[in-house]
Amino acid sequence: MRRFLAFGGCWISLLITLTCSHTDDRLAQSTSSKRAEVFAFFNAVRLDLATEEGSYSRLEGFTEGTKTFLEDRKAQSLYRIAGMYFEKNLDREQGAYEYADRFYGEGLVVHLIIYPSDEEYIWESLLGKDKGKGKQVGSNFVYYQVFTANPSDPDLEEKITLVIENNINKYAATIGQPLEL
Repeated sequence: MRRFLAFGGCWISLLITLTCSHTDDRLAQSTSSKRAEVFAFFNAVRLDLATEEGSYSRLEGFTEGTKTFLEDRKAQSLYRIAGMYFEKNLDREQGAYEYADRFYGEGLVVHLIIYPSDEEYIWESLLGKDKGKGKQVGSNFVYYQVFTANPSDPDLEEKITLVIENNINKYAATIGQPLEL
């Protein structure tokens, strides 16, 4: 009888563990444990904007697209720490003098990168270009670009920027730490 109770107790413990440990399928998983805290920041931005996907056609596919990008080893290899990118209706075939002219209707780019301290010069070169903004957080530098075109949508840009800035402040202690990757 004790063996039966012990066996039954193990099964109940296993079931509780499995049901309680389920994570949100929308969360991007880092390919490196060293990037886990950075991904928590990216996931917070993503989930805050996921609530807007149904309200803005420009954000359609944002949650899934950014998850795919974050989990792509090749895409993440482009960044020393990590980056998140989403585009909608960007014409990749056409060059243009003005960035806005490279978009079809209802265009959007959301780009978010965390640079280490030795790449401050790259971060500085991007600030102000095509609505690029940034903030030094601890020893790292956060760059973010929110750009809409054809037509531009300043309200959406402001909403997305506010989400990013709020999460930068919320996660400053973790994303500001030096990362050895």
